[in-house]
Amino acid sequence: MNPYNCQLRVLVVSASPLRRAALLNKLRDRFGALFTAEGEGPALLEDARRLVREERCHAAVVVHDLADPFDPTANLDNLIEWLAPAGIVICAVRPNDRLAFQAGRRSLEYVHFADPASDLCAAVEARGRHGCKCDVAASWPETRFAASTARRLKLPAEQVSDENLYDLLGRLFPQAEAVDLHPLASLNTSKLVASAVRQSVVLLASERRPMVDTGRIPKVIKIGPRDEIARERDNYARYVEGWLQQNRQARLEDFVSLWHLGAITYAFLGVSPNDMAPFRAYYLRASAQDVLIALRQLFLETCHNWYSREREQVSGTRVFELYDEKLHLEQRMEQRLDMQSPVLSFPGLAEALPNPALWAYDVGRRAPGDSPTTAITHGDLHADNFFIDRNRQAWLIDFGQTGYSHALRDFVELEADLKLRLTDFGTDGLAGLAALEEALLAANRVDSLLLPVPAIAGQPILMKAFQVIAGLRHLACQATGITGQREYLEALLYETLFMATLRRLHPDVRQRALLSAALIARALRANGHPAPAPGLHLDVAGLAALSPTETFHTIEQHRKYLQSCLDSVSIQGRVYAEPPAEAGSLQRQIHAALIHTEQLRQGLA
Repeated sequence: MNPYNCQLRVLVVSASPLRRAALLNKLRDRFGALFTAEGEGPALLEDARRLVREERCHAAVVVHDLADPFDPTANLDNLIEWLAPAGIVICAVRPNDRLAFQAGRRSLEYVHFADPASDLCAAVEARGRHGCKCDVAASWPETRFAASTARRLKLPAEQVSDENLYDLLGRLFPQAEAVDLHPLASLNTSKLVASAVRQSVVLLASERRPMVDTGRIPKVIKIGPRDEIARERDNYARYVEGWLQQNRQARLEDFVSLWHLGAITYAFLGVSPNDMAPFRAYYLRASAQDVLIALRQLFLETCHNWYSREREQVSGTRVFELYDEKLHLEQRMEQRLDMQSPVLSFPGLAEALPNPALWAYDVGRRAPGDSPTTAITHGDLHADNFFIDRNRQAWLIDFGQTGYSHALRDFVELEADLKLRLTDFGTDGLAGLAALEEALLAANRVDSLLLPVPAIAGQPILMKAFQVIAGLRHLACQATGITGQREYLEALLYETLFMATLRRLHPDVRQRALLSAALIARALRANGHPAPAPGLHLDVAGLAALSPTETFHTIEQHRKYLQSCLDSVSIQGRVYAEPPAEAGSLQRQIHAALIHTEQLRQGLA
């Protein structure tokens, strides 16, 4: 049960010491936690604002004197903004019907200074507990949830107390008798970053109401610093409502702003809780083709208006500038990455690679202004910020970063998340990642059909990552109209470098991020000339030097590789509504090589 259910903290605001003392006498018998603001004019409101935040006041009794032309409380709208989230009780020195009407319109309580103490206390109770069911029981996801939340939000512990969290929960679920909170599905591996969520806590929530079955609507609650949650609410109203198609975003159901904390709840209408899974959990169990079906629906249907209606080419702007504006990339690199060494070395890789942070700083930051494409983007599209239902429909949450940005931002963030956080490269992680990047960098356009390299074709996990990322790039081209490989690689480099600067990152994952960024920087330094594509044809002459067993094994391996190439091109081709002409040509080449290899295999058998 909630142990913090009867402790309203009340602030008294009056420029007159005599009236302030009179109000304190009326309130003292009912409320033990009383505070007073002092000062004159604007200084009085400044002190009141400070006390509301520092003492976490639930209600504020404000003496209102219309006879005073300098009364700083005369503007009710400003008063509400300054003293939020405290509920406001207007205490009029002289009866005034107009003031009472204006207070009622703004959901404020109105009393007369001469009213009995019981009326004043009742008004304070009504405003202080407005929208809050104070006896809600909470099942937190961990025993020291307040302390861990404070660390996560980078706030002082006194601003994220148990009492504050109960207050937040009671206001979000005013009709509930109990609320159960659970973390999002985890990957259960210390090798991967726990979450890519930026300075917030995201939980699955289910409420229980008396005599009402509420278990059919999945909800997500996001807790964060007050100002960030307020920005997310504004972004939802500005960029989400009326923009996303098919009603496939989670609906913003409620919003609460307290003294230092805020919280927002999203509901998934029309689906059962058992039908929903975070994308990262869905990705691990679904096939590459099913994953791409879900992503196609997300990018080309649900978010179509974001990437098409508001698309614009911005002349004289660098891609680096667009990412630095949103991610503070230059500052983060200077503080957290090696900005001295011209090259980086990685265990198990013979070749030293260019330092990607230096390339971004020296070349990307100073490149001549180009004309990158901007659009509305989600802005934080990692694998924990959308869900997939059993119909392979995607549901978006978390719009704190939504707004105008580089059009490729959502696509490159999701690609980096897939490679660095969701793919298990095994014990030889860097070699596997290098092979994956080799295949992905063998393109001269974003919409090029890609072939896997032999090193990943026989590994199902790497092959799946390759197929999904290749398809994701095709979706990026279709959604944004961007075909230039250099613009895509620059965007991918900056997002990967940003991931490398995250503090809550396992050292192995940080090393992967740096390797991925270094390989991308090498490709950019080569002025966009792609790495050579993997060969489709078997070196028949070289088979003469092998034993019969080795020959048979080599042919069999090549046959399996060609089949992987054929499967990959088929999946990429299906991502397009109308596959490009090169898809058919490439399929025919692979098919012919496959027939020839099969003939060799059968002849040898």
